[in-house]
Amino acid sequence: MKANQQAKNWEEVLRLVRSLDKHRAIHPALSSRLRELAYEDLLSHHSQDPEAIRRVWHKIPAEERQRPYLAAKAAGVFKEQGLDDDARALIARALEANWDDRLMRAYRQLAAEEGSSALLSQIELCESWEKLRPTDPELLLTLGALCLKQKLWGKAQRHLEQAVYYAVEPRIKQESNLKLAQLHEALNQPDEAALYYRASALAMLT
Repeated sequence: MKANQQAKNWEEVLRLVRSLDKHRAIHPALSSRLRELAYEDLLSHHSQDPEAIRRVWHKIPAEERQRPYLAAKAAGVFKEQGLDDDARALIARALEANWDDRLMRAYRQLAAEEGSSALLSQIELCESWEKLRPTDPELLLTLGALCLKQKLWGKAQRHLEQAVYYAVEPRIKQESNLKLAQLHEALNQPDEAALYYRASALAMLT
C-alpha cells in the first residue's frame, strides 16, 4: 500500500483499499482518506481532458461521489475545464445527500451568467432549500449572492441581511456585508455602501 501511494499508483491503491475493506482489515477513517486522495489525484491527473474527467468521476461509486470533500474537489476540476453545468449538477446532488457548508460555498462560486436559465435555476433550487433551512447563514449568503448577480435587488438585500443576522462565523458576516456594500454601490448609494464596507472589514476583527 505504501509503495503504491509513494508511486502514486492510485488505481492499485483503490484496489487494495477495497480488498482491505472487504475483510475489515483497515480502519474506516483511513479507508475514506485513502479513497479521497486517490480520486483527487486521478481527477487532477486528467484535468486537461474534459471527457477523461467525466469518465473518472462516473467510475467513482455514487455514494462516494456525494461526499462533501470529494464533490467540492471534483467541482473545482470540472470548473477549470469550463464544465460549469456538470459542476453545478454534481454539487446539487451532493447537497441533497449531505448538507455541508463546503458544498454550499462551492455552489456559490459556481454562479452562472447573469440572465441565464442556469442562474435562475440555481436561485429556484436555493429557494426550495431555504424552505427547509430558513436560518442557514451559508445558504442565505449563497441565495443573496445569486440574486445580486441577477440584479434582484430586494431579494438580494433581504437574504444577505438575514445571513448577517444568523451568521456565527466571521467569514460569513464579512462576505455578506461585502455583498451588501456592492449592492448599495450598484444602486448608487455610496453612504450605505461605505457602512457595509466598514462592517465587512470589522467582521474579520471580531
